[in-house]
Amino acid sequence: MIVPTGIVTDNSTKAYFEEVSSKERLASIISFENEEFIFRGVHHSFRFYLLTISGEKRRCNAMDAFYLRNLDQITDSRRFFVLSGQDIARFNPNTRTSPLFRSEQDCKLSEKIYLSFPVLDNEATPSATDCWKVSFRQGLFNMTSDSGLFMDHPDIDCLPLYEAKQIHHFDHRWASYNKDKSICDATLSEKQNHDFCVVPRYWVGK
Repeated sequence: MIVPTGIVTDNSTKAYFEEVSSKERLASIISFENEEFIFRGVHHSFRFYLLTISGEKRRCNAMDAFYLRNLDQITDSRRFFVLSGQDIARFNPNTRTSPLFRSEQDCKLSEKIYLSFPVLDNEATPSATDCWKVSFRQGLFNMTSDSGLFMDHPDIDCLPLYEAKQIHHFDHRWASYNKDKSICDATLSEKQNHDFCVVPRYWVGK
């Protein structure tokens, strides 16, 4: 079948993909990009899969290749690797969608990593991943939930809280706050002044 790439990666089709992969009915997944216009009249960024599924009585492990750009690459054995249903469950235990590798070497390297260390967060067996000792949050400070920590004026043992809008590529003095809490881009003359520093909207305790 010729199908869109989402059949093996999207959340909306993960139940179907898990069904066929866990029962070892995936014979092959070959993914093409249309960068070299295999399909004319179709946008170059479009991707599609050649998906082969076996009958219910035949068990097989998928022969996979992703990101191919022309038909000649089908003969390049370095681009192909084998994924069983167990492999897919190891790589993506939460979604059971297919991992995407560019080569057999990439697949083997990832497999060694996943065999040596558990995934960061396994929803099925959370106790198995406690060894990472990590917690999830939206960043160092969240402008909404952490607003109680912010001070409007500098104080002893306080540090300025610089926001993303104050920084640009290769420029840590992109924008500064005024006394009325409005923000404006730093001028050329300000940037030419080595003593100029941008003023934040808030400060936080050290």
